Parts: sequence; C-alpha cells; structure tokens
Amino acid sequence: MAAIICDNCGSKLAINKDRTGAFCISCGLAYSIEDLQRYRESLGKLDAGLAGIDEKQTTTLTAYEAKMLSKRAFELCLDGDFENAREVAEGALSLDGTCSEAYLALLLIENKAESEDALDEMARDNLEKSANYKKAMKHADADLKKRLEEHSARTKSNHLAAQKQREDEKKAAGEKKKRMQEAQRKLNGLSSLNFRVLDWLEDVECALVMVEGKIEYKSYDSEGSSGATWESCALRKWLNGDYLATLPRLIRNHIVEVENDNPDTWSTPGGPRTKDKVFLLSIEEAEKYFSDDGDRLIEYGNEYDSERNKKKVSGWWLRSPGGDAKRAAYVTGTGSIDKGGMSIGNSYTFYLFGDVSQMMMYTRPVFWIALPSEESIKEEREFEKYESAKRTRSRVGHWIKIQSGSSGSDLYVAEAPVDIRPFNSYGASNWRDSSLRSWLNNDFFSQLSKRDQERIVQRSLTTSGYGGYSDSITTKDKVFVLSYDEYCQCSKDVQEQLEERGFGRFWLRDPSGSRGEGAMTLSIGGSFGGQWSSGAEEKNAVVPAVWMKRETKSERESRDVEQKRLEDAERWSFMIHKDEKRGIGLFLSRDIVTLMPYGDDYEHEPWSSNPIRKWLNGEFYKSLPEEIKRRLVTVSNETAEDKTVKDKVFLLSDKEAEEYLDSDGARVAEYCGWNHAWWLRSRVNHRVSEGIYYDSHYYKASYVTKEGYVSSIDKYYRHNSYPGEHVKWKLGIRPAIWLKLES
Repeated sequence: MAAIICDNCGSKLAINKDRTGAFCISCGLAYSIEDLQRYRESLGKLDAGLAGIDEKQTTTLTAYEAKMLSKRAFELCLDGDFENAREVAEGALSLDGTCSEAYLALLLIENKAESEDALDEMARDNLEKSANYKKAMKHADADLKKRLEEHSARTKSNHLAAQKQREDEKKAAGEKKKRMQEAQRKLNGLSSLNFRVLDWLEDVECALVMVEGKIEYKSYDSEGSSGATWESCALRKWLNGDYLATLPRLIRNHIVEVENDNPDTWSTPGGPRTKDKVFLLSIEEAEKYFSDDGDRLIEYGNEYDSERNKKKVSGWWLRSPGGDAKRAAYVTGTGSIDKGGMSIGNSYTFYLFGDVSQMMMYTRPVFWIALPSEESIKEEREFEKYESAKRTRSRVGHWIKIQSGSSGSDLYVAEAPVDIRPFNSYGASNWRDSSLRSWLNNDFFSQLSKRDQERIVQRSLTTSGYGGYSDSITTKDKVFVLSYDEYCQCSKDVQEQLEERGFGRFWLRDPSGSRGEGAMTLSIGGSFGGQWSSGAEEKNAVVPAVWMKRETKSERESRDVEQKRLEDAERWSFMIHKDEKRGIGLFLSRDIVTLMPYGDDYEHEPWSSNPIRKWLNGEFYKSLPEEIKRRLVTVSNETAEDKTVKDKVFLLSDKEAEEYLDSDGARVAEYCGWNHAWWLRSRVNHRVSEGIYYDSHYYKASYVTKEGYVSSIDKYYRHNSYPGEHVKWKLGIRPAIWLKLES
C-alpha cells in the first residue's frame, strides 16, 4: 500500500483497509476521505496500487501498522498521556484485533504504568484478572508471554506483601490505640490531674501527653511589644520553670526533654529548634492530633452560654507564630485554628481593626513522658509519702501554745500554714461536714510525728451559729482550725506571726454569709471576712490547731535533744563544693533556719559588722553539735568593702550561689515548708549607672528569690524591677560552713 505524508509529524500515512480514511503510522493521527481530497493525485496512485494487493499482503501490512501504533501508544504512556495512548492503542486494535502489543499498551494504561518496567509496582490488582492481560497472553509470542507471566508472578507477590503490610499497619494502629488508652488510664491514676494521650512511641514506651482542662489564663509574652518567638517568650519560660515545678514528682521525674521544630507561619519566622520539657502544640500538631474543631474545644466545666444553650468554651495558645512577629497562633473559641494569631504584648488596650497589644488565653501544656514501671511507681509513692509527711512536719515546725486548759492539756496552733486549700470542696456549708475538717483529722493527722500523735487529745468543740440562721454545732476533733474567739485569745505576737505567714488570708471555722452558708477567714492585719460556700474552689491558708497533753520537763528535754539531732543530721548533709587539695567541703543548710533583716541601718551595714554575721558566729555557732564544731574550718571571706573577714559560719556570696548551685531549682529553699527568699552576704550599694542599685537613700543586699534567681546577677535583672532587696526586710538565713572531710 502506498503512503502519503502526515501533516502533524511528517511520517507516512497508510490507507485504512476499508478505504474509509487513513492514519499516521507514527503518531496515530486519523484522516477522513475529505481530508485526503487535497492529495487526489497521490490518492489515485494509492487506489491503483491497492488493486494489485492480495489478502495476505493486506493482513501483513495491517499487522505492521498496528504494531507501529502500539509503539506510539507506549511512547505516550511514557509521557503520562494515558488518554491519547488509549485512543492510539484502540486504533491499533481496529486494524489488527490480534495485536498483543496493543493489549499490553492497554494493560499499562489500565494500571497507569508509564512503562512495562513500572507495571509490577503500579498494578492495582492481580494481572490475571485483567481482560487486557488475558488477550495479550492469548496472542503473544513466546518472549512476550514469558515477560507477562513474570509480571504476573511479581505483582502477585507484591499484592500479598502489600496486603500483609496493610494488615500489619492496621494491627499496629490498633495496638498503638490500645497502648495509648492504657497509658492514659495509668497516668490519670498517678495524680489528681487529667491527662489526654495524643501519641505513643512503642520503641521507647513514651507518651505525648496533654494536660486537660483550663490551665492558667496567661499572655504569650509579657514583653511582646517588639515581638517574640517560642524560644524567647515568657510562656515557654513559665511552662519549663514554675509550672513544671508544680507537677507531681511522679510525673515530673519521668518527663523527657525533647527538641522541637518551630515551623514558620507564612513568612513569619518560627525561630530556632528548642529543647523543652513542657511546651505547647504547633499549628501542625494541633491539626494532626485532633479529629476536628469540636475536638479542640475547652469547656468551662458546668458554666453555660445562655445564648447558645451550650457549655461555655475558650480559646488556647499554640506555640507557632502568627501573621507577624508580634502575634502567636491560637485555637479559637469554636475550635478552629487562627494562623493569623493574637497579639502577645503587654496591655489590654484595644486598637482599630480589632488589634490588641495583649491577649490572655488558656494554655494546654504538653510533654513527652516515659511511662513509669510498677516498681518505679511504688518507690515514688513511698518517697512522696515520706516527703509529704516531712513537709507537713516542716510546715508545722513548732507548735505555739496559746491557751492553758484543764485536765493537763493546752491549746496549740501551728506557727505557720501547712497548706492552701478550700474549706468546702464538696459543698458543705458548716465545719462539721466540711472537707477541710475531714482532711485535718485524717490525712494531715497521719503525717504528723508519732510523738505529736500520742500527745494530741481529741476534744469536743462548739462552733457557733451565725446571725440566728443556724444553731451551734458540736464536733469531736483531734485537729481543727481556730474559731474567731479562740484567735482573739492569742497574744499580739502570735497574731502578728500568724498574719505575717498567713499568705494573705487563712480559714477560721466560724460560719459566714447572710445565712451561715460560708466560712470565716482572717486577713493580714486582723480584719476578717467571709468566704462563701458557693466559692468551693476558693483556696485559703490552713493553720491547724490541736489540744496537747502537757509534757514533763524530762519529756520536753528529750524531745528537744532528739529534734535537734535530726535537724542537724538533715541540715549538714548537703555539700555544694569540694576542695580536694585542702580536703575540705563547703556545706550549706538544706533549708532556711530563720528569718532576719540584713541589717538595721539603711545607710550602711557592711558584712564585717552585720548582725546576721554576729548571730551566725555567736548564738548559732554555739548551738552546733560538738562533732560539727570539731571538723569546722575558719575561712577568710571577702566583703563588698574589699576587706577580708574570718568566719566560722557565714552566708554565701552571689558568685558562690551562682557557681556552686548551678540552677534555679538547686537554689530554691523552704521555710516552714514553703519556698522563701534568702539573703546572700554580697552588698548592692552603688547606683544603676555603675551596674548596681541604690534606691533613694536605701541600701540593698543581694538575695536569692523564692524561685531560685540570684537577684544581683546581671542575667537575672529581668525577673526583678531592680537587683537586691531593702536591708530591713526579713528574708531567710541559710548558714554555710567549711568542714574537714573525713576519710
């Protein structure tokens, strides 16, 4: 058969067997009779040529043409043009219905495979189920048949492997979900907090945990007027500092520090990678770990929105940046993620277009935790029990006698609060039924020393009614809180001491409120006010009171000796630095031994003549055990006046506190069971322009804050308005001594 030229690619055209048109043997482009009229002369020659071709020659020619079209179909597949490839392959079959290459091309197209080599990977199902495969096998020569059989065998193997992988993944997902549920149950049983497990890593048995509920209403950064990333924001510092310290020891000790990515939001930089123990979710994580907007909502407990007739909800911060450096992304009150974010700065002033310079929202802390073993939990429980009892005894400190009673017993009150808790956590409206009474007479009593438990006498107490709305009630208690009348019987010194350490307000057991539905509290300065029973979550300080049997002189002396022995053993077991060359160690009192002002003179109170130094090297030194005195080394200490003084007992300098106690947490100290600031011997007596502070005519002294910051060290200035503290303020005393180390 003669051929003419294709307009598209320049290849030759072949006349269809039925002479209804022509097609290009290269690109497959079809031509109608009308298209060929312009080639009349050539068409006439083709007609003359066709007259002399027999059937056998025609069949051979069409088979060749079909193969050429199939080849073109393979080329189109390689380009990913499966639609045109199908047309060309079907055109080939219209010429030769036995063309195995055309069926192979359709098999590639069916599985979106760009080449025969890609068929094994792309095959959607067993090839033997395909009609195109069966027809290709039917008409294939030995070589193609062998290749097709090999493809079939490999796709069968691939499908079996893929099926097994899907089954394994499904099984792994089910197992992961089961482990996450187990981890959540276990963690929720370790404390009063409510946790939600977001992810699980089986190889290291770690869970990604979110603390549920509303956690602290805070701004993203307290100084965000110039912008802040997650790395530098105040919220990150709070989460990994003060908030982390509030977590139960059993949880806190198993939290794993991780390195977090902080992706950009649009063109706003997310900042460098950060190492965090506690953090917030990023935008990507908030999308990954929650199923929908509703899943991301925080509810306000039982509070309802009357307009929506639903529980009230709130938004919460994410760690990702917002639309600019002064904004951070957050989850809205509808559960959607606002990538544009809210302002992170320092005031509540609203500007045009709804911008705010600070937005307070809830935080939802997240951390990775290694699931503790049962043995570890048991050990931690025992330690917590021991620490709780020790803390309770520490907070009680010494009982103060406030009233002599009959029958050989006297009324005592703790010298400082032992806890901060609600009066009526389960809605009781009187002392008899209150949760505070139950706690004092059970958990609290069980944590007291055995000697105190033996001395405490259960007494009948009468608690008056209020305003004629309720009758007086009588209860039998071992431990209780004072009534207002009992408080008034305390001496002025005792009252001042209780008010000074009462954390603003502490409970009395008298009823309060218009109908006696609350309980009375006492504020600093002696004023008293009611705390309503409807405020069940309100917390005030608890100062326990007890009736105790009178001790004989010998019992009292024995108790004092034993108490001092225990205190000394505990106090001086804390070495913070070792001088190997001299064979001595620097020991610091574990906790604060008393509260004192730095000095009495606003104008001048150097360490060399300081009353604290005199007390430490006088009265306090005399109280030390002989064993400690025998090993004690007198040392020379430098003072702010460039003098050198010799001390047996002293306070640390700011540099020593920074060097030997190398973290904020290591510097935290307690007084009566509560974190308290404590003095250092370093002076702060120059003007700000010279790097240190002189406030009006008041000199200041360096100290360690209750959070563990060294106030006079430059890098801590951000935590304080100014370095140092007024010398007449009462702060804690932590004696330090050098002792010879025994071999």
